[in-house]
Amino acid sequence: MTDPTTPTRVAAVGATSTRDRLLDTAAQLFYEQGVHIGVDMLCRAAGVSKRSMYQLFDSKDDLVAASLLERTAHDYQAALLPAEDDERPPRTRILHVFERLEALEQQHEFRGCPFVAAAVQVKSPEHPASLVAPWQKDKLTRSSNRKPNVAAQPTRPS
Repeated sequence: MTDPTTPTRVAAVGATSTRDRLLDTAAQLFYEQGVHIGVDMLCRAAGVSKRSMYQLFDSKDDLVAASLLERTAHDYQAALLPAEDDERPPRTRILHVFERLEALEQQHEFRGCPFVAAAVQVKSPEHPASLVAPWQKDKLTRSSNRKPNVAAQPTRPS
C-alpha cells in the first residue's frame, strides 16, 4: 500500500495538462527530496520545459506553494482528518489525527508533515510555501473544533 500523504498521481506525458504534470511531479519530488531540488531536475521529471514552467508559475517558489495547496493538502487531510460527518467530541477527533499519524509513521514512504518540512526548508516567513503551513495547521485545528468559518487559502502578507 502506498502512503496516502505521498502524491502518486504523476501521470504519463500527454495524459494530463502541463500544469497538472508539473504540480504532481513537484508535490512528489518536494516531499521525497525537499523543496531545494533544481528546476532542471523537476522539469525533466515532469516532461516539461523550463519555459513552460515559468509561463505557468512566476517562480519556483510559487510552484512549491501551489503544489502544497493543490496536490498535497487534499491527500494529507484525507489521510489524517476524521470524516466530515464525524460527530464525535473534539477530543476524540483530535486523538484520531494522532492515531492516523502513528499508523502512517509505520509506513516506509512516510517522511512526516510535508507542510512543516517545506516551511523549515525555505526558512523565510515571506516565502509562499511558508504561508501554507499555518493555513494547514488552522485547517486541522478547525476540524477538531468544527467551527463553521472556513478560512480562505493563504495570501501573501501586505
